[in-house]
Amino acid sequence: MMRHSLIELRFSSLPILTEKSYLRQAASHDRSLAIEPNDPTVWYNRGNSLLYLEKYPEAIASYHRAILFEKGSANEIDPKLSAAWGNCGVALDRLGRYLEAIDCYREAVNIAPNYSEAWCNWGVALGRLECYADALACFDRALAIHPDDLTARTMRNLVLTHLDRSNAAISTSPDSVSVL
Repeated sequence: MMRHSLIELRFSSLPILTEKSYLRQAASHDRSLAIEPNDPTVWYNRGNSLLYLEKYPEAIASYHRAILFEKGSANEIDPKLSAAWGNCGVALDRLGRYLEAIDCYREAVNIAPNYSEAWCNWGVALGRLECYADALACFDRALAIHPDDLTARTMRNLVLTHLDRSNAAISTSPDSVSVL
């Protein structure tokens, strides 16, 4: 199931909670927002809970609120703002809204240029749109930041195959064997 594979790989490193605990978290965030409706961190965390519950439109709305309030709250940009953009992109990607997801990933890396997950997710969205050369550039950027990122390397190799450069994919694979 290629459509969600990258996102599932990204989430696999996070603690696994049950749906019930995500529902409890979302309810807790809602209670907090009833008291302090302009707290960008609570909006961000609410978005994360909703993302895991696959309530993508609601997650997107929460990330947008986090971004809106974070931009207006300080002169210094909080790193969570880049994560809000990145996670908003993930939710949009899940809805098949790839161009909007790409816009979010672009915002994320503008804030945090070394945000390798955003570069990788941007590459995946470009790949889904069959913009393989641009996707390759994103995966290369992600690998420049984290050379051991197996997801970025795997997706890069897949893009090279689509570009009919399978020899390059094989030669850059970490498991490839050099033939003399």
